[in-house]
Amino acid sequence: MASLYDLSSQVAPFVVDCPDGVQKWALRQAACRFLADSHLWRVSLSHTVSGEEVLAVGINEFSGMPVNTFVASCLSLTVDGCNYISGWAFAGDVLELELAPKAGAVLKLDVVLGGASSLSAIPMPILARYGGAIADLALFLIQSQVSRPYSSPEGAAQALARYGAQMHAANVERLTGGRSGDAVLTTAIPEYF
Repeated sequence: MASLYDLSSQVAPFVVDCPDGVQKWALRQAACRFLADSHLWRVSLSHTVSGEEVLAVGINEFSGMPVNTFVASCLSLTVDGCNYISGWAFAGDVLELELAPKAGAVLKLDVVLGGASSLSAIPMPILARYGGAIADLALFLIQSQVSRPYSSPEGAAQALARYGAQMHAANVERLTGGRSGDAVLTTAIPEYF
């Protein structure tokens, strides 16, 4: 299992003079970016429309949202089981509708979570499998800072290249159900795909 300590131990040897606070910041930023880009952490949220007509619903009014997380993007909306292809938008944690659904209608919003206020809120299977990618992106964020004792343009470029390869593998896994080069994903995490 991966934890903040495990991920820090993958970063610290390459940025010896970097303060712990900067490393933790970079790991949190990297985790959020990885989750938003990979679409690996998805959840379905639901909301039942009350008696009045509603054209806007805040994300906090939906049930199913994990604590201390945020929505990176919305994938789909259904109202009473019917897909809404257009006539809605999601911005600033608010779902906006062009037409108000009837009272009692159930809104189902499929979203991609882009991270959490702490790494411990991220599902362990994702951290365990993709901790290396998150650590590489954190290394890039740290080493690409200008005029710091731990700056390293070459190291940042290498870390970014490794991250890109791991992101590609994650996208192949998400889209095909298997790891890059494998016929079948043997340790599937269906609740996250």
